[in-house]
Amino acid sequence: MKLPMSDHLQQMQRLQLAGTLAGGIAHDLNDQLTLILGNLDLAIGRLPDSFDAFDMLEHAKAAASRCADLSRRLLYLGHERPVTPVPMDVAAAVDDARRLLECIKPPNTTITVNSEDALFILGDANLIQQALLNLGTNAFHAMPQGGEIEIRAWQEDQRVNISVRDTGCGISASLRKRIFEPFFTTQPEIGLSGLGLTTVRSIMSTHDGLVGIDSVPGKGSTFRLNFPLLALPENP
Repeated sequence: MKLPMSDHLQQMQRLQLAGTLAGGIAHDLNDQLTLILGNLDLAIGRLPDSFDAFDMLEHAKAAASRCADLSRRLLYLGHERPVTPVPMDVAAAVDDARRLLECIKPPNTTITVNSEDALFILGDANLIQQALLNLGTNAFHAMPQGGEIEIRAWQEDQRVNISVRDTGCGISASLRKRIFEPFFTTQPEIGLSGLGLTTVRSIMSTHDGLVGIDSVPGKGSTFRLNFPLLALPENP
């Protein structure tokens, strides 16, 4: 789905503004979180498991770790993390993302992968993995009772496509126009930051890539990532 040019420009302006703000905040936030997590690790390491406040400290550490993850997303959004593109195997990146998603998937959820071999792009594997994790997490939230996620990777002409399909609640046409906006979320009641899909779009922009969505309310959504194909030289 392509937005009208005026809407696209407005979204890009909002993205640039949010990125500038996010980068500045994330630097300061990272410094404080490093201090908090370091001290929590020291405190937990010196206390016996039977200590009354041990569980409280573990919960505090988990919360700080979630904040650190949010800070990393803000840094990606603000383009403050260096991007080092190198030839990368798309199938390997997809499989790495699947393994991580398997560790955090909700009950009654299945994840399948179907990737063509010998697909290479010029990219940062960590960022591509981050994009796929964000799309997978987004799919989890769309399927609170469980469901199916399929990740595919294939070549079409001189482009490489990766799709993430879910069997969740789907997204209406009116909301599809806004889902990539910074801080917009369809589920604020569960504490989502609204940065997951914005980060995906930001990552794709650093890879000369495109992101799109097809969705039918009540029948699920499919997000598509599209990259230039990297043609590797043949061995003599």
